[in-house]
Amino acid sequence: MTVGIRFLIGVCAAALASTAPAQPPAPTASPAPKSLPTLVDLDKAALDILKDIHDRGAKFYNDGDSPGCYRLYQGALITVRPFIAHRPLIQKFIEDGLNEVATSDSPKAQAFRLHEIIEQARGELKSEIKKAQAPKTEPAPKEILKDKPKEAPKDKPKTTPKEELPDEIVKDKPKPAPTTDVKPLPNVTLATDKPKDPAPPVPVPDKPKDVTPVVPPKDAPKEAPKDVAGGQLSGTVSYQGKPLSGADVTVVTTDQKEPRVFTAKTGDDGKYQFAKPLPAAKYVVFITPADAKAIPERFQSAGTSGLVLTVTGGPSTLDIDLK
Repeated sequence: MTVGIRFLIGVCAAALASTAPAQPPAPTASPAPKSLPTLVDLDKAALDILKDIHDRGAKFYNDGDSPGCYRLYQGALITVRPFIAHRPLIQKFIEDGLNEVATSDSPKAQAFRLHEIIEQARGELKSEIKKAQAPKTEPAPKEILKDKPKEAPKDKPKTTPKEELPDEIVKDKPKPAPTTDVKPLPNVTLATDKPKDPAPPVPVPDKPKDVTPVVPPKDAPKEAPKDVAGGQLSGTVSYQGKPLSGADVTVVTTDQKEPRVFTAKTGDDGKYQFAKPLPAAKYVVFITPADAKAIPERFQSAGTSGLVLTVTGGPSTLDIDLK
């Protein structure tokens, strides 16, 4: 090959390289979308709102502002209700409770009833969150059985079959569509059943028109003396001998003109202590556990728990062993 031919080939190659289209820039990765809140996140948000509102309303109620407590509880339940649309049973329970208290003309009775509705709704939400966060167990894999070797067929004498033609061609009948038995979902209801042997009823503030009057015990004084100092209350809550942690211990006065409500929470060892001394009075006690199904339902309501307490001067200890 001569020098002139080599030079010509090099010039052609350079020209082709200069006319080649430029490579497009590599696409940049788009930012990952933010994750949406899960149903458990909505449950936790509703639970936090109800806890904060419950504590704020209790201060209004104990300071004598029953109408303010009622309006605060009512607004909180109306606000939380849309966030738990995925919990239709709890949502309906809240709606029925709001309709129930709307027919009463006593703010004290309305506020106290909404307090019970909030506590029960919190217990149900805690139970749902606990079930959703429970680890799922996968079934153990079944043993894979090896196929047995097939026996070699024995040699049979070859026979030429006689071919017979059918008299008629029958069309395949359409196979019926497979049917599946649809099992009904289990009925899940909020805990509202009353025990067979309820404890004595607890008086409620001011007799509303649509509420059955409750007769206090004959030996109950009309009102605790104002000049008698109260006492510090503490103790331990257990169920079947085991400490009950994360539960609310609520006491309600039964011998005063206006009922007062106080709440303390148990620790991991089941022990509790009220932050301030309780006024000298008679009380009814009920327990709200972290999981509503952890203890029998009758201990979760002031009207059915059967737990009573009298606080006088000096510290008091109340150990509660539920069975």
